[in-house]
Amino acid sequence: MTEFDDTAPDEPMTPEAEAQQRLLTAAQLRRIDECLLSHTSHQWHKVAYVIGQTMKEIYDEFHGIPDVFYGLRIKHLAESGVIEAAGNLNRMRYSEIRLPEKQIAHKRFEPRRTVGPPYRSRPVQKPTPSRESFINGAHAARSWIS
Repeated sequence: MTEFDDTAPDEPMTPEAEAQQRLLTAAQLRRIDECLLSHTSHQWHKVAYVIGQTMKEIYDEFHGIPDVFYGLRIKHLAESGVIEAAGNLNRMRYSEIRLPEKQIAHKRFEPRRTVGPPYRSRPVQKPTPSRESFINGAHAARSWIS
């Protein structure tokens, strides 16, 4: 066996990390989940990549929380159906995640919203034909046909 065993699952959380995790509030967990989801798209991404990007973004807010905890949050999101997962989530380098297809379709085909009033602020009014224009138009059409 070598110094680096690549076949083993990720290390479990230490008791200190578990104690720190228990102190997180619901709002803090929501912030972590939102950040994880912000780095997830309709394309498959390695879990290790998503966790690394998340840890880099919220390092100042949650300094000292290990990557294993973020892996547990990803498992929670996958089990609740918020994301799709492929591979073994116990090994973040060998698993991938993405947003589910139903969320992709919703995001992809959502109409663009414009800022400001529409192009025309009032409805277009077509001129109503007068009796004379109607008679002249009908007369012109008859003379063209004959």
